[in-house]
Amino acid sequence: MSISDNKRVVTLATVMGLAFAGILYVGFTKNAEYEETQARLNEISDQFQDYQNQDTTPTKQNLENLTAAYKEVSKVSDDMKAAFSKYASFCTGQPQISAQDFQKQLLADIASVRTLATDKKVGLARGAEDLGMGSYKTAASKKDEVPYLAFQHQAVKRVVEDIINSAPASLEKVYCEDLPDEASLDNKKPAEYFPLRFQVAFEAKRGTLPQVINKIMEDKEFFLMITGLAVQGRDVVPPVAAYTPPATAAEVQGDDLTGGDGAEAGGDTPAAAPPARTIAVQLTGKPDETARVHMTFQVLYFNPKKK
Repeated sequence: MSISDNKRVVTLATVMGLAFAGILYVGFTKNAEYEETQARLNEISDQFQDYQNQDTTPTKQNLENLTAAYKEVSKVSDDMKAAFSKYASFCTGQPQISAQDFQKQLLADIASVRTLATDKKVGLARGAEDLGMGSYKTAASKKDEVPYLAFQHQAVKRVVEDIINSAPASLEKVYCEDLPDEASLDNKKPAEYFPLRFQVAFEAKRGTLPQVINKIMEDKEFFLMITGLAVQGRDVVPPVAAYTPPATAAEVQGDDLTGGDGAEAGGDTPAAAPPARTIAVQLTGKPDETARVHMTFQVLYFNPKKK
């Protein structure tokens, strides 16, 4: 194989590794860890791009450089695959249950979440009390959909509990999206993993949002990813600040250039204080401001038939 072929193979492998790294790191690490790792991955990617673009001489040193860089990428990929496998093991290790058992579990979890919300003094709106699966409270699900619905429900319950434990004002909405096309046991070529999506809306103090997000992202069992986040302040902000008239000429005095004490000759009237500067006042975005938060999620479902 020529040096050009070697470059293409190594570059392709690197791109695949970086793509995998990007998928893995979004959603399960803290911001600092993610940014640090992403910076290192970008640095490695730039190195490989340089190798790809330049006319590499087939020398022993160049081959050693390519080999060393590839080993570094491989190690990063192997470390992330090890972490990735923990989520897969938890998912594939879920017990198989019937449609009736899933319905019983759903009803029990709805009651459990309602009790938790009461204990934490968190309001539970009608759009959230059934955890997004109200249609399955009275009607059993299809048999071939139970594994996916049960896993989606457990992920939703975990997120809802994390939010309630952060003591928001209220939980407003929980919505579970329809199962994707990949969620079919009859699929002849089933995917190794695919996302199950849901949405949650709640009202809370803006300052508690980092706590909620970090708690969700640090989950060690569900591979949860936040795919959307919208925050709208609930506090009423005046559209226009109150008008303050400018100071009149009599109120504004210049500097005293006579060397006196600011009083007119023969008089003892002190100079007026200069007008105070107007400083901008923060009206929104405060940590104690009540905000409505709408978050969209996806949790990866790992196919038990795939390793």
